[in-house]
Amino acid sequence: MSSLIKFVYQKNFKAIEHLITDGVDVNSTDSDGRTALIHAVLDSEPNIEIVKLLLRLGINVDHQDDGQHWSALHFSARDNHIDIVLALLKSGASIDLLDAFGNTPLWRAVMSYGGNSAVIEALLSYRANPEKENNSGVSPRVLAETMGKHELLTLFQ
Repeated sequence: MSSLIKFVYQKNFKAIEHLITDGVDVNSTDSDGRTALIHAVLDSEPNIEIVKLLLRLGINVDHQDDGQHWSALHFSARDNHIDIVLALLKSGASIDLLDAFGNTPLWRAVMSYGGNSAVIEALLSYRANPEKENNSGVSPRVLAETMGKHELLTLFQ
């Protein structure tokens, strides 16, 4: 694990800034192709201030990992982290970025929906496309219908 990623998990703001000032590439990746931003989102207790720091330091908000091509927005949408989703969107994250399966962050948010629609509403407010079909021809709208999450269908109108 790189020092940058280690300091993200330690939530060591000063060390992160120091590394970048010393020339460490903020967009460096681990062996899975994940940046410090993706790790910040995947942390068991993600810290919005670490996310904002990395964004201020110029990390690529749309970087996708090597495996399934998930971005920080895919992970944070799946995990229902509204504050992180909003920070990423405000920083220009691509709203309909596709993972390896053709799924958008909205699709991931619908798939993991557990009753709190804040992330889905935020994605829609940034014009996420509920009709965007994945590689299997399933859009977020069709997914919500199939899962019986009819309360979401009113959000897609």
